[in-house]
Amino acid sequence: MKKILLAVIPILITLQSFSSCSFPINTKLLATFQATFPDAEHVLWSESANEYAVSFIDHGVFTRITYTKKGDFTASLRNYSERNLPYYILDLLKTKFPDYKIFGVTEVAVPSAINYYVKLEGPKFWKTVRVDGDGVASIVEKYQKMP
Repeated sequence: MKKILLAVIPILITLQSFSSCSFPINTKLLATFQATFPDAEHVLWSESANEYAVSFIDHGVFTRITYTKKGDFTASLRNYSERNLPYYILDLLKTKFPDYKIFGVTEVAVPSAINYYVKLEGPKFWKTVRVDGDGVASIVEKYQKMP
């Protein structure tokens, strides 16, 4: 947990210094965002040629969402701890990897799918397990811990 906090603190400091943006944002998108995330903190908007992106903290969860210039959702990424995982995924991981602790979660969502990338810490290995919305799990990374 301390490692996560140490990684997030520089992000929070950066985000805190940017609460507004210097470019116009689609007013419908801005209104929808504010209604959907009324408690968002450290909001930072960015713009590219084809999309808007917003990064923020919502109830302790770092979130980044991208939208088209018209304001349509394209993808989101959220980083959080095991307490925010859906129960069926938490149960699956605890059953399939009983000797591993959940270190952190990255949730990646697009309009047609959601995937959870869960970093697990075991006695000898670190593993990243991808779990899709249907609960199908697969190991996507495995690293041996240093002795």
